[in-house]
Amino acid sequence: MSESFSAADTAVLDGLVKAIAQRGLVVPAVFLLELHKPLVGIGRLAAEAFDPLTRCLVGSGRAEAVLKVLESRESVEYVIARLEDLGREHRHGD
Repeated sequence: MSESFSAADTAVLDGLVKAIAQRGLVVPAVFLLELHKPLVGIGRLAAEAFDPLTRCLVGSGRAEAVLKVLESRESVEYVIARLEDLGREHRHGD
């Protein structure tokens, strides 16, 4: 994990990854995050587009923290990498 991430940021992102994986949404999540990457520079507006989905995945209480962390390209890349790792582990575990 990058030095620019705090332990709290890592926990938020790992919680998001876990929620996505538990629901079997790894592939659609990676697709949406890849689409979101070019919009990261736009900032808050792009993040708010994912607000309803984020609230469904992690709950209303944690959604704001997730959206705040996902405002950086580095954090989006981290989530994508973790999801892809989980996808590979799942395929090899079958």
